[in-house]
Amino acid sequence: MNQKRAITGLIVIAIAGIFLLSGCTSIALTCEDQSRQTLDKCNEDCGEGVLNAICKTGCTGEHNQRLEQCQANR
Repeated sequence: MNQKRAITGLIVIAIAGIFLLSGCTSIALTCEDQSRQTLDKCNEDCGEGVLNAICKTGCTGEHNQRLEQCQANR
């Protein structure tokens, strides 16, 4: 019986560790923080090259729209 409790305890500790290491704080991100993360990802996806600036301009426009939605939902 004690062995089962020990194993269960280790599993719980492992799961908690995984959440902490994987950034469980993303659950508490604000609307603006989530939009910033999306913007950063979009900018990364634009890559390099001639069309990079156009792509990033589109990312910024989408980000601004999301920020307006964040304000409207408050």
